Amino acid sequence: MKAPVYIAVLAHLATAATLPKLYEPLQRRQAAAGSANGTTTTTKGDGATALASAVGIISNMTQGMLGGTGTIGGFISGYSIASMFVTALNFPYGKPYMSPGTLPTKEQVAPTHPEVPGSKTVKMRYGPYKVPSMGVTTTTLTGNEEGMLWNYPDTNIQKPCDDCMITGIVAEYEYLNGTKANIDSGQWLHHIVLLSSNSRADPTCVGKGTSLPHWVVGFNPSSSERFWASGNERTPINFLSWGIKDAGYRMAKGDVMSMIVDLMNMSMQAQTVYVVIKFDYFEGKPAGMSEVKPVWLDVDQCGFSEAKVKSQTGAYKVVSIPWKSTINGEILGMGGHIHDGGTRALIKVDGKVACDSKAGYGEKPEYVSAPGGHAMGKSSKPAEGHSHAEPGKPHISSMIACYRGMDELKETKMTVGQSWTVEAHYDYSQFAGATHPSGLQENVMGIALMYVRKT
Repeated sequence: MKAPVYIAVLAHLATAATLPKLYEPLQRRQAAAGSANGTTTTTKGDGATALASAVGIISNMTQGMLGGTGTIGGFISGYSIASMFVTALNFPYGKPYMSPGTLPTKEQVAPTHPEVPGSKTVKMRYGPYKVPSMGVTTTTLTGNEEGMLWNYPDTNIQKPCDDCMITGIVAEYEYLNGTKANIDSGQWLHHIVLLSSNSRADPTCVGKGTSLPHWVVGFNPSSSERFWASGNERTPINFLSWGIKDAGYRMAKGDVMSMIVDLMNMSMQAQTVYVVIKFDYFEGKPAGMSEVKPVWLDVDQCGFSEAKVKSQTGAYKVVSIPWKSTINGEILGMGGHIHDGGTRALIKVDGKVACDSKAGYGEKPEYVSAPGGHAMGKSSKPAEGHSHAEPGKPHISSMIACYRGMDELKETKMTVGQSWTVEAHYDYSQFAGATHPSGLQENVMGIALMYVRKT
């Protein structure tokens, strides 16, 4: 059975058989870490548990339907089914159902740092991806979403280089004709996550029973790691700009790169877009360069990266479960990601602030909703839909990164046994949050990504 046909079958099974068994109730398990101080500490989301259940159900059904051992039903792994299942939830939107775009998928462009000998820059276009209109509802493991390509797994994507040291990454977003896509034209690069697989381990998820971001690209946290992510604010990481010329993220010949794609379309017509990523790199591994290890902190670690709001008004914070470090090394940089209504992501070690990643709003015209913009969401359920596009509303346009040499970086060493957390701070009296059609605040995110030179 060909893959697109198989995915279509999974799409039917997902809606006709699996989701009714999983959807009610999919309340995220949370443990309050002292309501008096306004803290919510989250545990692994029920969505990841639901996905694990879905994998089992779909696997059993397809084993019988497709013939069991010795056929496609016999050799597809649970992780592969997780990937296909999430792909099926987005059917018929995403990448496999699109004709190839006409723009080049890989372009060598002028180097970001021409002053550094050997530094190169390549522009990669991924997709194109078809994103549904806001009039289309996608049923997901956490509820219904309008106008969303939801956590879509794009596996085994083209690498920027086959044997290199990556020193910088930044996201862009384009329509099929190459023009820029952003909030002012009704499009959101909601979030993207890059993973690399080849005997790598993700330090904060390794050993977990289920880990959604790894499962949906067909791997597990013992063999793959999240090494970069971006929200629509598109915070760049660039070691050379940080004054670090002797470190980078290693991309080896045997590595497999995958991406989780979450895109939002606020128009009433489906849109087709490219996710564009620029990479700065050195060929090979130059003498004297050391490898960095990414460390991911999350308020829903190894799950959907979301937490329920603590309050509909005013200020509150959401805090991750502490991660006890298994790494010794030098911290080169770190930064955070939050949603509208958020003020900062505080990255803490042993209770002390290591980085205060503050949010900026509407600093460029493309981060302000244009007049006549659409408010998303028509669902009757209070926990569904989106409302992001009120005309004139400013949205998060930047997050401060803390890196070596900056006063904002308060901790430069990571040692085994340290306790690390990320706190996502929200204050709806300062900045308007993203609300459902009912007027209730949406779930929020709180993510931090650190780069550590292991010693």
